[in-house]
Amino acid sequence: MLYKVRLYQKLEKSVSRLVGLFTLLVSLLYFSKIIAKDPENARPKKILVLTIAKAGTHLIEPIVRQITKFEKHKLDFQHIREELLEKSNFDNSFILDHIRPDYAFLKKDESDEFIKVVLIRDPRDVLISLIYWMEKKEMAWLTLEQIRAFNTLPFDERITQAIKLPDANFGVKWFSKEAVEWAKNPSVFICKFEDLVGPEGGGTRQRQEKTIEALAHHLRCSLTAEEIAHIADHAFGNTWTFRKGKIGEWKSHFKPCHIDLFKKTMGNELIKLGYSEN
Repeated sequence: MLYKVRLYQKLEKSVSRLVGLFTLLVSLLYFSKIIAKDPENARPKKILVLTIAKAGTHLIEPIVRQITKFEKHKLDFQHIREELLEKSNFDNSFILDHIRPDYAFLKKDESDEFIKVVLIRDPRDVLISLIYWMEKKEMAWLTLEQIRAFNTLPFDERITQAIKLPDANFGVKWFSKEAVEWAKNPSVFICKFEDLVGPEGGGTRQRQEKTIEALAHHLRCSLTAEEIAHIADHAFGNTWTFRKGKIGEWKSHFKPCHIDLFKKTMGNELIKLGYSEN
């Protein structure tokens, strides 16, 4: 009888150990999947994607949505700073907005609270896109009267005036200077339109897929080759703000006087953002 009791006790301990090992194995498999999807095991609480206006805001939005499986957060534009600081998370959503003064307090932030992405584009292409946007939609950081007066000018003169647009009107110069400042922060992922747009916009498929993969890694997500290809296949065009989305279109519009004026006005920004060597 005593022998049977001891045998039962040993059997019970063995079963208990097996159950423990099984539980540990299941846990390891579970957390390995989390780590594979999120290399650092946990995303920061907030994803912030900022763009230069007319740099491809509606290009990057669906890409970020497909990478993260999150939706764009509906931000209270009257209380941006308060909302960013007070909310602990954004309920599986990401913030997408143009660079604006409201976000300036995060330029030097290197904490793990925010994942930060800034989308840039050759400022000369941004300027041409802005001119066509103002003509088509009569929208910009100007009064309606100013926009309509601007649209009556010959195209060459519109280029000149757009280059000279004061910072108070959030022109290309202001956005370019801001992008340079954001790029100084090593925790910010600087994403170039030219790398993301793909062959339909004058880029390459290889650069596009590599950029999508790098962006996903920065967002702490893991993508298969098939997922990257699918995202790239559906990245170009099909938005209400879309016109051409081509790289280097400025070359078809700028005259030598515009090239000289742009270099004098924003030459430093062109160099620092990687769009000119001198």
